[in-house]
Amino acid sequence: MKNLSTILFSVLLLLFVVGLSSSFQIGNRSIPPIGKFFSPSHGFWQNAKLLNKESDIPNELNLLAPATVKYDNRLVPHIFAQNERDLFYLQGYITAKHRLWQMDLSTRSAAGRISEVLGEFALDLDKRSRKMGLNWAAENAVEGWSKDPEVLSNLEAYRDGINDYTTKLSPKDYPIEFKLLNYAPEEWSLYKSALILKAMARTLCGNGPDSRFSNTLDHLGRADFDQLFPEFNPKQSPIIPENTSWDYIDKKEIVNEPIAPSLSIGYEDHSGFQDNRMLMGSNNWAVAPQKTADASTILAGDPHLELTLPSIWFEMQLNAPGINSYGVSIAGMQAIIIGFNDHIAWSVTNVGHDVMDWYEMKWTDETKSAYYFNGQSQEVEYRIESYMVPGKGIVSDTIRYSVWGPIWEAEEDGDPDLALRWLPHDIPDPMEIKTFELLNKAKDFDEYRKAISNYISPAQNFAFASKNGDIGLTVSGRLPLRNDQQGRFVQAGDDYKNEWQDIIPFEHNPFVQNPERGFISSANQHSTAPDYPYYYTAGGYFEAFRGRRVNDLLETSEDITVEDMKALQNDSYSIKAEEALPVMLAGIDLETLEPSEKEIISTLLSWDYQYEGHLKAPILFELWFNGFYFETWDEFSKLEKPVLRPETWRTIELMEQSPDSKWFDKADTEPIENLSDIIVSSFQNMIKEYQNIASDKETYTWQSHRNTRIMHMGRLPAFSRMQIETDGSRNTLNAVTSTTGPSWRMIVEFDETAVNALGVYPGGQSGNPASPYYDNMIDTWAAGEYFELNFLKDANQISDAILKTNELD
Repeated sequence: MKNLSTILFSVLLLLFVVGLSSSFQIGNRSIPPIGKFFSPSHGFWQNAKLLNKESDIPNELNLLAPATVKYDNRLVPHIFAQNERDLFYLQGYITAKHRLWQMDLSTRSAAGRISEVLGEFALDLDKRSRKMGLNWAAENAVEGWSKDPEVLSNLEAYRDGINDYTTKLSPKDYPIEFKLLNYAPEEWSLYKSALILKAMARTLCGNGPDSRFSNTLDHLGRADFDQLFPEFNPKQSPIIPENTSWDYIDKKEIVNEPIAPSLSIGYEDHSGFQDNRMLMGSNNWAVAPQKTADASTILAGDPHLELTLPSIWFEMQLNAPGINSYGVSIAGMQAIIIGFNDHIAWSVTNVGHDVMDWYEMKWTDETKSAYYFNGQSQEVEYRIESYMVPGKGIVSDTIRYSVWGPIWEAEEDGDPDLALRWLPHDIPDPMEIKTFELLNKAKDFDEYRKAISNYISPAQNFAFASKNGDIGLTVSGRLPLRNDQQGRFVQAGDDYKNEWQDIIPFEHNPFVQNPERGFISSANQHSTAPDYPYYYTAGGYFEAFRGRRVNDLLETSEDITVEDMKALQNDSYSIKAEEALPVMLAGIDLETLEPSEKEIISTLLSWDYQYEGHLKAPILFELWFNGFYFETWDEFSKLEKPVLRPETWRTIELMEQSPDSKWFDKADTEPIENLSDIIVSSFQNMIKEYQNIASDKETYTWQSHRNTRIMHMGRLPAFSRMQIETDGSRNTLNAVTSTTGPSWRMIVEFDETAVNALGVYPGGQSGNPASPYYDNMIDTWAAGEYFELNFLKDANQISDAILKTNELD
């Protein structure tokens, strides 16, 4: 819980310099009036008064039949309804009650409407969202869903629940952020639910490195490019076990003809692409009864995302005829997204296949009103985007659309304009919206497969475990059927042959059921070994270390328990450090070192590659390796256009196998350097950098260096949590970084008589920063501990964890 005086003081410092009753502009930021904020009858004080009503649900709701809502000691709602309509209506109502401002901001971000409340400061972000076509994609989603009104019934009930809460909400009871920013909640719609999905798609499949790959290929030439950017790591341990038979796939359906990249050079990067050292990670796995201590089936999952307050997840139980599910939902969408029921459990990680392609436009003339496609002239479609910006009024922007999708016009004269083909833009099958509803009801592997066959995007690795002992994993989502190399580079936009051949049939997506090894797992690595019949490439990079670590540990483990699963989710061992550090240490001549330098080497020599928060060895290694990495690839840093640097695993492979490679020679020096030279140079630079940042070397540890923090979605420090003490790093299973990490840890065990589940996420159920339930789970999460999940059989079950029961007529 945030101390009230701390919050008020922080907000005073932020706002008191402006007037009390009017909005102001400071630079390009819109500053709201604070008189309303401090008003005793309408301001912050009213939010504090609501704290004793957080578990109250009024009886005057639009229900078809009586229902029950129980709240437990972590403010988790357990909803018991007599029909699905009331169940999802109550889910929407309760989610809005606790997360209304989060829902509003999330949809504004996707729709490109943040500048309406934050001012011109956010206008460029809004324009980028609309250029990416997120609002267009959401409109298309609603169009697709609406083709089958019956499919929409539960989502409409969810919408109605949100709106019944919002319309009865007095301004004095608005969430504090609405008061700070001086605006009111809007009516919820199916379009806004679609925006929630498209925002997630932007996060998980919105990377398209085509421009950078093309620029890099042009810079290096084909031979050097292929040497530095192989598509498969020979040490990789793929999601679907190697030697899996693909005999069920008719290879004659595939046309594998290489696609030549477009011939232009100097592409701008419009995707906001992040390099391989910046990617988030997720893990899931399940173990079969033959590998567990008591012959139970165990599933574990921890999707890793940007950590925010409020959290992306909202924990709850849903119970109605045919449904009894528990887990986490996304504020703005119905059903449980990751969780379990009486029969099965499921969790997801991101697949990472490329579903975003860029095409170079060939204009008919300089007006850019028409372009060539398939030998003919085709007119562009114009979409006028308007932004209501405080202090500026209406700002308009025109976006051209092609057959591929929205066109991103180059910022520099002479650079090519690129059109975006992105799978989440497509009009979906209406059954997409039923995926998680059906998964909540599923009782076995066949019903799990049927549920996820409807799923479209962003593609996910759905891990599965069941009470009857089955385990499985499916790479699920629509995946383009491509020619070899297609989509890796920018393609010519005037040739229809560069379109995807089709979508890979769901039945041909990689999957595994009850593998002989007794476990399944995924950690964002390659889906398959290279012998999978369909070509795919990454929308960025496939993870090179975590998948190997989890598979190694599960392969060698027997008599597995829930305690072992906890340890695995919190594992902070780094294969990256295990492989790179010995090579680096071997390049240092101890006889040439000063005593203080020898002490650093001694610290690294004694390190066990665990990224534990209290250690300083991880700092030394990360500073050293990052310096080594950039010195090795120095020739890429001086290029004008955005390019890619080789992946970390490929860099380590060169260190191990090719110490005299030309790539270790610095581009701007006369002598010809080798691996040892770069090791020594980066070691000396690491020492200087460490001395500069570690003023107190006794107290400066890995956790203080990494500085994990969970920011409020509005970036208000008073509503955030700073300097969280945790273990882990980006390339460990416990993939905690400064701003990302495990967003929901869950472990589910099916034994002969019951479902036993543990879970935790770094936040709290309430969106009210003054609530004791706002961030009450962060310390438990940071310590690697869990809560028992109170999975009730029915509304009549007695539990000491239940603190409030609402009987609704």
